[in-house]
Amino acid sequence: MHNSKVTLGFLIVCLGTSGAAFPQEPSTVNRTAISANNVARLSVVGRVRSGGAEIAAASFSPDGNLLATADYGGSVRLWQVATLEEPFTIKSPGNMVWGVRFSPDGSWLAYWGLDGIVLWDLRSQEIAHIIDTRGKTLTIAAFTPDGQSLVAGYTNGTVEVWDTARATRRDSWQLMAGSVLSFAYAPGGELLAVGGGHGDPRILILDWRTGVQRRALVGQENDVHDIVFLRDGNSLVTTGPRRIVLLWDLASGTPAPVSAAPGGNDFAAEGSPDGSLIVIAGAGSIQFRDADNMRVLHSLEHDGNGQIPIAMFSPDGTLLATSGSRHEVVLWAVVEAQEETGAGYVGTWEYDGPHVHFTFLLRPDGTGHLADEVHTFPFTYSLDAGSDPARLDLVYDVDMAFGRISHTLVRLERTDRGDLLHWVSRHSDSGPPEWPEASSRTPSGVTRITFHRVVS
Repeated sequence: MHNSKVTLGFLIVCLGTSGAAFPQEPSTVNRTAISANNVARLSVVGRVRSGGAEIAAASFSPDGNLLATADYGGSVRLWQVATLEEPFTIKSPGNMVWGVRFSPDGSWLAYWGLDGIVLWDLRSQEIAHIIDTRGKTLTIAAFTPDGQSLVAGYTNGTVEVWDTARATRRDSWQLMAGSVLSFAYAPGGELLAVGGGHGDPRILILDWRTGVQRRALVGQENDVHDIVFLRDGNSLVTTGPRRIVLLWDLASGTPAPVSAAPGGNDFAAEGSPDGSLIVIAGAGSIQFRDADNMRVLHSLEHDGNGQIPIAMFSPDGTLLATSGSRHEVVLWAVVEAQEETGAGYVGTWEYDGPHVHFTFLLRPDGTGHLADEVHTFPFTYSLDAGSDPARLDLVYDVDMAFGRISHTLVRLERTDRGDLLHWVSRHSDSGPPEWPEASSRTPSGVTRITFHRVVS
């Protein structure tokens, strides 16, 4: 449970709502749970964007139908996951919000900033309570597993427990000499891990009902950004600045370093709902690790440059939300190709407008098709093995619904992680494009898509 960076400011809790009608329709999209066997087939299936402010946090509802985002512009947006339509927006004009969480039963939405926590009733669609935390700097909050309380951490090292029904403080514990930066519940929900920082980077394991400490883990050199329990409940993973990832054995209390996290100084960690994966997301890179041995199973490069890293699985494990640019959250899912004889690939064509998800099928007889979510466009292709047996080039023209795409090159690349198809098309009559290998930038007037092979 990652702690967003805190920027000083005053949260005036004067809130209204705007935007589209409150989303209520359940999701009807069937997806496959993300696992160690299919992480190589992940593709971007959507993006949600703020109105221009940096997105600081995201949270899925317990049924997976809603995604909430909070931004530094003072807005909390509720997106219908199935459609990603224009969201229902809860607005705090001119003020910052940097945390958001659904309650376990889906009846409450909590969001918070520097001076307060707002409990929003999802049934009545209005503010139920405002917890005034002015005088202390709030860093992080989380519902207890039973949903009846909210645990809040502060820069002065205290943790408070608030009753959600009455918004009254039930308990307060002074735990850290520095700041409280991260929370995570152990499997079973009886214990809470509290991560510290700013001079006190300990991890305290305690009974959240009583505050009684069971163990203190000492050995991390700097701030504890994130904590993820492994599925056996006997070990946990922590992250910190300078790409630190530590694996802790709770019985001995000793840490063991694992290979470095993705690039960047700050990153988020999250465990998959089935406990098999640990995801570590940083600026421009996502690592998928085997939860049993922390071995890197797969890495994804993406265009994320958000200052606040986000990694969040949907409750059923079929979607992964990560930070993209500073103003967006990216949704990843396993996209299946059509079951048909031939080599099938999936990819996403993204531009300023709808995000189109394509399957690309190549048959041994030299025919194939490019299919979006509605139409299928057949084509014929020629194959050139060239001088590199690990790379094949195809050239074809295809009639799409909006016109003929010509001057298109498709390069098939065989790697140790599976086959990839690179699809490059020029939107003019000036001839085939050059492959943009010398630069990570796609030339103007050229579309480039990378497809992952999913059917043999």
